[in-house]
Amino acid sequence: MIDLTARILAALLAFAPGVFLDDYDRPIVIAETIAAHSRNETEAAVLVAVGWMESGWRADVVSEARLGDGGAARGAYQLHNALGIAGDFDAQTEEAARRIRSSFAQCAASPYEDRLSVYASGRDCEAGAAASRARLAVARRVLAQMRAAH
Repeated sequence: MIDLTARILAALLAFAPGVFLDDYDRPIVIAETIAAHSRNETEAAVLVAVGWMESGWRADVVSEARLGDGGAARGAYQLHNALGIAGDFDAQTEEAARRIRSSFAQCAASPYEDRLSVYASGRDCEAGAAASRARLAVARRVLAQMRAAH
């Protein structure tokens, strides 16, 4: 059985070929950090998908040299109201995992595909439903890629 870090790495490289050509260590750090903050492979797949959709894993976004949403969104997961995580991918991932879990809990009564709505919108379980569905569709593909590496 391949460990979670290796499966995340395989999914990152399969899902985003060419993104990491400028820095071979970056996908390893991303995979190790996501594995460290994930409770299971599904949560890891969601973190990979959110990071991909929010930042494309671009080094300048992860490092916060480039901010999103008019300067309001920070890091790989484009977190709002997240001070103290500048350039700290471990802290970004820990906070994203916490917010993803919170969104899933707050939207527990919603269909599974809508449970990232609070994360995606910053508001409620309805406002970010379309963004939630898009991110969880990518997460399903990432999870399939991870399981293929199993």
